[in-house]
Amino acid sequence: MEVVNLRAWIALLALAAALLGALAWCIFGSLADEVSGSGILTREGGYFPIRSLSAGILERVLAKPGDRVEIAQSLAALGRPEVDQELVALEREVGTLRAQRDDRVRLLDRETAARGASFREQERQIQEAAAAARERVRNLGGPGAPEPPGGRDLEEAKAALAASDGRMRDLDILRAASAGQGAEKRFQMEQDLRRAQDRLDQLRVRDGMERIVRSPFAGKVMEVLRSPGEEVRPGSTLLKLELDSRPLVGYLLVRGEGHRLRPGMAVHLEPAGFRREEFGAMRGQVTAVSGGPVDVEAVENLLDNRQLAAQLAGAGDAFLVEVKLELDPTTPSGFGWTTRQGPQERFGSGTLLQARFQVRRQAPITLILPALKKWIKG
Repeated sequence: MEVVNLRAWIALLALAAALLGALAWCIFGSLADEVSGSGILTREGGYFPIRSLSAGILERVLAKPGDRVEIAQSLAALGRPEVDQELVALEREVGTLRAQRDDRVRLLDRETAARGASFREQERQIQEAAAAARERVRNLGGPGAPEPPGGRDLEEAKAALAASDGRMRDLDILRAASAGQGAEKRFQMEQDLRRAQDRLDQLRVRDGMERIVRSPFAGKVMEVLRSPGEEVRPGSTLLKLELDSRPLVGYLLVRGEGHRLRPGMAVHLEPAGFRREEFGAMRGQVTAVSGGPVDVEAVENLLDNRQLAAQLAGAGDAFLVEVKLELDPTTPSGFGWTTRQGPQERFGSGTLLQARFQVRRQAPITLILPALKKWIKG
């Protein structure tokens, strides 16, 4: 009997200890209220499309997925048959105008030379006539002149001298007018040629900018969307790039309970291919939550991948959540984990994620009491 009583007491004490432990856990313990979601690891801001600036035929793609590219590096080359024809036509026009200018300049030079010789001959004749008239005035108006002052021959000599001066002034005016006409013709020809050359130069510069598609920033090529020989239009996406300068973040879609999430909440992220039971989860923190459910188009604009956007966004009832990852340079992956090291492998942009958001932690008794009260009343 004593052995039985002892065993009973031991069982009773064990049961009491269990009940006390359960009660303590209900009061002082905590349960995580979690919300789950799925998404992708990518650079902040998502993928950036590299678009064609003009229409044409894709001749060459100069980068492949995984390539790292620098600012202004050539990524693709376009063939532009219509622009090529326009360039040929403008080059022909410039060549024709230059040849016409050269021919007309040579003709103007000959005309100018002939006109100059004519002007010089007229000037010589005027100067000779003026010299003769001046000499005659001196002879007729000086001491010992055969005629008295004011005679008819003297007046005629003075008139001849004045006429020579007038002819010289007229010749100077004619010479200046002739030079001005020649300069105006040269200027007009140069202007016509310069305008055509400017159009050609501008087209060459614009064509050089639009024919070669260059990277606007340094980053990594994630996807090539077009192949050589395809026709492209202005704004066609040729490649997708992610920026090296931006940190990796998680973009998660949370259905149903996304409205409960707030910036600052903790989150555990499970990368695809790494078992939680073995490696734990990456630690992160919510940095932004969309104001309401987002549609497929909004997610596609972020990820630039319609199929993945449709898969994640579902029927349009999901909230978009941005998560900042905890960094830890001591782990192989470079991220903080719930385990000590996490996996040995490194992974990066494009990795799919499952997420558990810790909305709040609460004592179990706060869940038991409402149910107990309802049971007593009911």
